[in-house]
Amino acid sequence: MNKIYRTLVITLLLSLGSVAINAAPVIPNSGLIMRGPGGLIMRESSKMPTMPKKPIDTQIETPPLKKPMAAQSNLRVTVRSFNFSGNSQFPTSILQSLLTQYTNRELSLPIYNRPPPSLPSIIETRGFLVAYAYLPEQTLEQGQVELAIFEGRLDDQHLTGQGITLLNETRINKRIVQNFLGTLPKGTVITEDNMNHLSLLLNQLPGINAKVVLAPGQETGTSSLSVKIKEAPLLSGYLSTDNYGLYSTGYYRLMAE
Repeated sequence: MNKIYRTLVITLLLSLGSVAINAAPVIPNSGLIMRGPGGLIMRESSKMPTMPKKPIDTQIETPPLKKPMAAQSNLRVTVRSFNFSGNSQFPTSILQSLLTQYTNRELSLPIYNRPPPSLPSIIETRGFLVAYAYLPEQTLEQGQVELAIFEGRLDDQHLTGQGITLLNETRINKRIVQNFLGTLPKGTVITEDNMNHLSLLLNQLPGINAKVVLAPGQETGTSSLSVKIKEAPLLSGYLSTDNYGLYSTGYYRLMAE
């Protein structure tokens, strides 16, 4: 009996070994549960995103500006509604709500040469430095009045490397400054926020004082961006003294930074 039992055990072990040898090895993948030194480890099955091989070229399409309407002092029109063009940053619904008091009224042309006060106010409060509204050429049929919004955009002069002026010998490399200017592509709407942000970043560079300058652009409806750089102390500090100290530590204090 013992001999038969040993024969069965040996046969079973040999068959298991044959199966283990012939079985294909299991290659762990990202969806398997694997055993590590601290126990079972679940690995995520999601794949890592692939990075683009080259940077994406940012392009901003800007509509051409319309020609302003010629002044006509004796022109009067009964306004039924206002339409807007060129307003990518200002919602049409908000602009229309600002001019409801001027609809269904007879108005003369000079009011368009000087936009209603509500339009400049919203432009200023939203930080658009060079934006304004004007009356483009139109027929004014059936009381439909169009107001064109000039938002003010950058041209590409600051991207050519010629928008940096060094007022004296500085330690800064122009390529470093150009990297900051390159963050604003052609067609960027000029706002108080992005100009202040650029000025803040440039003036955080050690040893320089930077000034952001806007000038009329080479294309109609655009502005050219440039910066003026001058030397600043590489190191700075100050000393101060007062008598606001405590009795236990002494009234006189000396502070340095």
